[in-house]
Amino acid sequence: MDEFLDDFEIKYESKTPRKAYRVALDNLQVQLGTKLFKARDISAAGISFYYSPAEESFQKGDILEIEIIYNEKKLLKLNATVVRIRDEYIACAFEDISLREERLLDKLILEAQKEEIELKKLAEKESSEDHEKA
Repeated sequence: MDEFLDDFEIKYESKTPRKAYRVALDNLQVQLGTKLFKARDISAAGISFYYSPAEESFQKGDILEIEIIYNEKKLLKLNATVVRIRDEYIACAFEDISLREERLLDKLILEAQKEEIELKKLAEKESSEDHEKA
């Protein structure tokens, strides 16, 4: 199976400058040392999280050792480089992730996409039913 994945590649040209699809998950957090931060979104290429500039100081290019926590479970410990700093959040790109780590990120993102699709279908169904009643 691993040999198959080594040769597997999909060519995709995005209309946006993003490297990977991003998802937002309610129970996703980033841990830096002993501090927890609420994640803004995550992709296979990186993560962004909220912070308070009054309490924390980050510089573009900083390499952070982060732990990704989902539903209070520690999933991954990764190195990430700060690539963007905004007033309320920072964005980081993952560095040197292993195939196992990449697969875990892909699974997390895929499950979030499935949930988004299901919620969208449910909302469309409810909207259609409301329209038919009117």
